[in-house]
Amino acid sequence: MTDIRIPPDFRYLEILSRGRPLHESYDDFSIRHPSMSLGRRAKIFSPFDALKGFGEAVAAKDVPYVPRRELSEKELETLDRNVSFLRDKITDSHAAARLNIRIRIEYFVLCRDPHNSAYGVLGQYHTICGICREIDIHHRFIRVDEHPVSFRDIAKVEILGEYRSSDPAGAF
Repeated sequence: MTDIRIPPDFRYLEILSRGRPLHESYDDFSIRHPSMSLGRRAKIFSPFDALKGFGEAVAAKDVPYVPRRELSEKELETLDRNVSFLRDKITDSHAAARLNIRIRIEYFVLCRDPHNSAYGVLGQYHTICGICREIDIHHRFIRVDEHPVSFRDIAKVEILGEYRSSDPAGAF
């Protein structure tokens, strides 16, 4: 420990020289001022986030956003074939529950942060995997478990499990 030099004219030198007060466990002071538990004492010195959400906002600026890519003819054909297959199999919720066709969908999500320069222009590709519950041709979406995905955002649909084709690319 370093030796702290205290000036001789220090205002509280007498109090400092007395040291820490010692109290009996049941004297008047200890009864009026019980010791604080270590857990409560630790909360006093825990970090304080004065600008709530600032750290998350700064981290959100580091998210890599990309433009929506155009699908090739081959990718469009594969996508159309997979969606047609699912549409033929999943005719209603009973068929979806009976067949439990597992699929993986890669889809595009636009940036939703209005404070980011990518807002509404760039986005990210997400992948969701689950049971195909519904295909709505009129409203143009596929529901995977409880998550609806719009047709316009879908980049790839893979059919997994026993319905997977013998296509070497792994997508039906």
